[in-house]
Amino acid sequence: VGGVAFSNVAAPSARDAFARHAELTSWLTSVFFLAVGTRIPLARMFEAKGLVLGLGYSVLAIVGKYITGAWCYPEWGKARVVGWAMVGRGELGFVMAQSAREGGLLGDAPYVAAVWALLVATIVSPVFMRSSLQVLRNAEATNVEVVG
Repeated sequence: VGGVAFSNVAAPSARDAFARHAELTSWLTSVFFLAVGTRIPLARMFEAKGLVLGLGYSVLAIVGKYITGAWCYPEWGKARVVGWAMVGRGELGFVMAQSAREGGLLGDAPYVAAVWALLVATIVSPVFMRSSLQVLRNAEATNVEVVG
């Protein structure tokens, strides 16, 4: 649906195509996260080893994505927004962690740590992105008033 929404196959306007498929996309997203959520070992989520590793992975995941996003833009305000937008994008990580666990590549503690890192990044990203957007908008508003 995403590929069609941003191509000229369904309609000349990507916005129109996306609007037509938004309800389906929302439903499929819910199904995806429900399927992933049922695989999370809730009983082990609060064991010390997985929790500590997860917090460590969270810091590395957030800093890595944030720096990568910030590196893409020379303007600090826009770089912060892009960096925080990237932090919250980790859906594929859930799938990869689950596949690695089922394939015997990850034990329980590393899997729990990966889930914690993905959850923390997904939760904190919107909060900091909203703050970064507000700072950017305030800076742009100030520049417009000064120039105008």
